[in-house]
Amino acid sequence: MRWHAWLVVVALGHPAWGDELDVAPCPASVVATTLGGVVRDRTTEELLAGATVILTIGDHTEAAITDETGTFSFPVEPATYDLTVYFADSTWEQRKIEVARGQQIVVVAKLDSTERVTGCYFGPPPVTTEAMPHYGRDITRDWAPIARDRTDRAWIAPIEGADPERAVTTVGGAHRLAGGLGVPLLFVENVETRTLRAEAHQAMGTGGAAEVSLVSGSNESHAAARGSIDVDGSGRGEAIAGGSIVHDHAWWIGGLVAHANRDGRLDGDALLRLDLAVTPEHQLAVAAIGQTHTDGTRDDWADAAWTSKLDDYRLELHAGATAERLVLPALTFARSIGATGEIDRVAGRTSVIYRARAAGYHHLEAGTELGTGTVGLVRHADAVAYAGDQWDVKPNVTLEAAVRGELRRFGGAQTRVTAPRAAIEWDPTEEGRGGISIAYERVPHLDDGPLGAWRGQPRYHDELALGAHYEPAHHDWIVVGAATRMRWLAGAERTGFDGWARIRGERLSLQAGATSLDRVATVMARRRFGSYDETFDATVNARVGLHRELGAGLAWRHRGHGSTVFDTAVEAFTGDLGPAARLVLGARF
Repeated sequence: MRWHAWLVVVALGHPAWGDELDVAPCPASVVATTLGGVVRDRTTEELLAGATVILTIGDHTEAAITDETGTFSFPVEPATYDLTVYFADSTWEQRKIEVARGQQIVVVAKLDSTERVTGCYFGPPPVTTEAMPHYGRDITRDWAPIARDRTDRAWIAPIEGADPERAVTTVGGAHRLAGGLGVPLLFVENVETRTLRAEAHQAMGTGGAAEVSLVSGSNESHAAARGSIDVDGSGRGEAIAGGSIVHDHAWWIGGLVAHANRDGRLDGDALLRLDLAVTPEHQLAVAAIGQTHTDGTRDDWADAAWTSKLDDYRLELHAGATAERLVLPALTFARSIGATGEIDRVAGRTSVIYRARAAGYHHLEAGTELGTGTVGLVRHADAVAYAGDQWDVKPNVTLEAAVRGELRRFGGAQTRVTAPRAAIEWDPTEEGRGGISIAYERVPHLDDGPLGAWRGQPRYHDELALGAHYEPAHHDWIVVGAATRMRWLAGAERTGFDGWARIRGERLSLQAGATSLDRVATVMARRRFGSYDETFDATVNARVGLHRELGAGLAWRHRGHGSTVFDTAVEAFTGDLGPAARLVLGARF
């Protein structure tokens, strides 16, 4: 699970990076050289005691636990360090912290530690731009777009160049069958989507790569309920709850979604997830989703994933097994796949991640996945193997290289694609405020549609992009970027232009982008009014392309006694599917 955080650095002497501070230097003989900080909850500002902090330099690591004031400190020598903070199942990481002699570096890490199971909570806007040079975005429930669709596909649509219907989707690292049902947003923590410069483990398609992270339990017991009614007479009820089974070792969360259609028929979705921490270094997550819709569609999915962190957290070992059974309406099934019956798949996967220092910093990863099953009476199989390295040659120069081998078999037909990926990025600001990059990627088409749909179709296309992004030194609330992209498919070349902007502030947030290559433009904007206890959010989002959609909403949130939160929202939509509106009422305890 990916967590948003930011870093504040104060240096006594001269700063490690950023603007010059008007502070007189302190003699090294008087002031010790230290790297310390404080860990807080991002929303409540609560000090987080008991967080594990790992300091890394090369092959050497040191560990500390935050005290009751949420603070930690390491005496260090002048060098460049990596810092990682673990709290419950969340992780915060900052790399390449440069410490000079006589400096006292103070790091403030803020985590979304209490907003993971809220279901209907409207939290603060995300404060991250890490996806900028990667041609994609990470959307969380902190700022969910106003969408007619109430599944994970609604969080893929705002990314220019991505296609919710064709994006290759994984849930917790496990693949979901194409053509199946979307995951209800009540069950989703965040969705990370990429359309280029994907990491080695991310499976790409013409619609992009989408990684869905499910909500999880924690030591605190939570419950939330939400109801909505649409102007067409349909309604929706949602409920979720979670908490601790064994404090600091086992947690649970479960959710239910019921949607009453206009004709009174009921669609149902359910989630159950269990997490077990044998030790902080060895953890197991088991999740299952069951979905039954009145049109005849049924989608049952389950996954178990094991993670081990060894060698002072430099080495990560992952293993998982997944199973899915998808039943589509007979006419839809025959038309899309050309067979009859249901679809099932079982698969196993393993991967390894290693962080090393050799002529810079390396983030190495490799893995494989094998799957098999049936489509009606037809046997299918798939195999994937990948390896890659993200090499920080210098603090402002990064090289990325990866290769994926993909094999598909459907009945007597078989195909394979070898898909290399490479990128280089240079940050002329040397402060993480910008970058100029060139990236190449071969994008397979093997998972663009239902199983076996690749027969008779082009197997892949190639893309090359030259882009840049920039964050002004004195206006770090805005980031802008642009890129030229070239695509080769079946001997034909197309050239397009991408542009994007991100504004992140306490009251105003905006993310906008457009690509002429796919002729898509997207906008997400929100303006916040009120105080911490009484908040109003006005949100607008739009997508213009092959399909057009405009959504707008006004949400009110009130904090009651303790952790009780009430919210009300009015949402309206228009576009190719016609006008619609809904009223939403929710509460969190």
